[in-house]
Amino acid sequence: MLKALMIVSAMSGDYTVPMKDMNACLDAKVEVTKQDEDVKVLCIPRADKHEESHAKMEKMFNFFLGVVSQLREQHHDYCFERPFHEECPVSGIR
Repeated sequence: MLKALMIVSAMSGDYTVPMKDMNACLDAKVEVTKQDEDVKVLCIPRADKHEESHAKMEKMFNFFLGVVSQLREQHHDYCFERPFHEECPVSGIR
């Protein structure tokens, strides 16, 4: 879900309020402008930090699994070419 950030600009200064979604921000904007029509209120989309972190972690794990798969494949190829090498398991012989 896309989160939103409310930015309120008034004579006393600017401040921001994280909102759970864009609809909640737009509803709050109406309420704020009812109180003072000179206040400027913007609702801008923002990324969800938790989802962003999850996506980065998933990307890292997928990369790691790819590296492990490549190493296994290389080891398999190595052992296929050298079936009696001490690092290669041979079932029934050792």
